[in-house]
Amino acid sequence: MSVAVYPRLAQLLERSHVTVAELGRRIEDRYGLTVNPKTLYRLTQAAPIQRADLEIAGAAAAILGVGLDDLFTVDAVSVDAHDEEDSRILGPADSRRMAELIDRQARRLLTEPEWIEMEGLVAKYGQLLHERRLRERAGRRGVSLDQERRETEAHLAQALDNWAADEVEARQQALVERAVEQHAR
Repeated sequence: MSVAVYPRLAQLLERSHVTVAELGRRIEDRYGLTVNPKTLYRLTQAAPIQRADLEIAGAAAAILGVGLDDLFTVDAVSVDAHDEEDSRILGPADSRRMAELIDRQARRLLTEPEWIEMEGLVAKYGQLLHERRLRERAGRRGVSLDQERRETEAHLAQALDNWAADEVEARQQALVERAVEQHAR
């Protein structure tokens, strides 16, 4: 079985007209919990998550007046159904050719033209699978495909910005620590 858990905090915050920072302050004020903003920001991403701080998630749900089932969407698909769906993503000719190339790769190194062809088929498969998943999520959420695509792209951009900020912060922290060590000598 394939299980994906999607956080829905972004939609709940938008509906409640509350920012992530404000939610963090409310959690700290009401429950006395120390909230790392990154914990809440991760719950605003469109991408599935594997772990969540349930104490913070529960506090966020309580403040927003919703249940945990409103904060997360669980998408569970049996392995058999998933394999059958995924096998129909590429057309029959592309699927056969991909299977041939995978079989060859298991027996020997692929030639450069075969490798390029395999990369092209994998990229095509990835793009088609991505589009299928976007359509499925849009249908589950009751929004248009264009809206789902825009929101997914916005969440990805936000995640990349957060990651870049984390990297900058880590580099700055390392520089400060080195400066303190050098000063202490």
